[in-house]
Amino acid sequence: MADFVQSANVKSSVRTLTTKIVDVAMLNTRVLGVIDTNAFQCGPQCRRRNSSRCQP
Repeated sequence: MADFVQSANVKSSVRTLTTKIVDVAMLNTRVLGVIDTNAFQCGPQCRRRNSSRCQP
């Protein structure tokens, strides 16, 4: 077995919004905007049972 050495390797990121979120409606608008435009360029989620439906 390997000997593991505990270390503190913490990474973080902070994004500054151009406009503040003042209410739930604005938050909802932002979330839907991210989903609709695929802002994070997410691909399909593939599972082994349904792999024929997934495109690479």
